[in-house]
Amino acid sequence: MTHAELERLAGELGLDVVGAAAAGPYEETERHIRERRARGLFADMRFTMARPEESCHPEMLLQGARTVISAALCYYVPGPEPDAGEGRLPRYTWSDRYAELGEKLDALGRRLDGSYRVLVDANQHVDREAAARAGVGFYGKNTLLITRR
Repeated sequence: MTHAELERLAGELGLDVVGAAAAGPYEETERHIRERRARGLFADMRFTMARPEESCHPEMLLQGARTVISAALCYYVPGPEPDAGEGRLPRYTWSDRYAELGEKLDALGRRLDGSYRVLVDANQHVDREAAARAGVGFYGKNTLLITRR
């Protein structure tokens, strides 16, 4: 499948950005996680930092995996200005985009007609690194992945 075909299929399913990269180890990311963990910089955070020997190795998450497909849903929606005295919440908290992304990725996996596993905001995988390698976005100063869209 070409990148253009993948983009077309993902667009039909409502995914805003999609990309693919080889399912190989994230060696530099694993090294950074291990160094930071050794310095005590993750406190009680379990997430992907707990087991980089797994979370930095997508090739081990699905037997025979050759490719990691990453996608993004843009969460910007215009909102009303709050009244005086009201607080504001970040737009990404207004809905459960992770559940929606998981459903759309599952639909994409079914349409690709092969073995797949959907991991969305899952502790088993450093998803930001996969998305950066796939060209979905780039790392911001805040360490989050930012799309160009």
